[in-house]
Amino acid sequence: MDVFFDYVARLTFGMPTWKVFQTKEWKIFRKSQRDEFDCAGHYVDKKLKEIINSPSTDSKTKQAHSFLEHLLKKTDLERSDATTLCLELLAGGIDTTSNAVKFTLYELSTFSYSSLLKSPYTVQSLLDFVILSTRDL
Repeated sequence: MDVFFDYVARLTFGMPTWKVFQTKEWKIFRKSQRDEFDCAGHYVDKKLKEIINSPSTDSKTKQAHSFLEHLLKKTDLERSDATTLCLELLAGGIDTTSNAVKFTLYELSTFSYSSLLKSPYTVQSLLDFVILSTRDL
C-alpha cells in the first residue's frame, strides 16, 4: 500500500509525462496496483472457500456476516467486483484515518494549555495514551 500511495502522489503532483510515455514511475505504480489486487484477491478467494465449505445456514438464523461475505453471496456480483470494492474501502479507510489523526493533532496543538495544565491527571492520561498507542510503531 505504501508504494501505491507514494506513486499516486508522484504521478499526481509531478510532470504528467506518464500520460504520453510509460515512465518508470508509471510502471512501478501499475505493478503496485496489480500486487494489491492480487493480495486482495487472495483474501477474497480464501473467504469464498470458507463460504463454499461452510454448512448453509437456515434463513431464520440471524448470523452476523462480514461485508465481504455479503458481497460474495450476491449472485450478480463477480469476484473482481468484490475485490475492487474491498480495495476501495481499504484505501478510503486509510485516508479517513489519516484525516482524523491530522484533525486531532491540530486540535491538540491549538488547545488552551492553561486549563489542561491545571489537571495533572489529564496530562498524565494523555501522555500514557500517546505512549501506549505509539509503542508498536
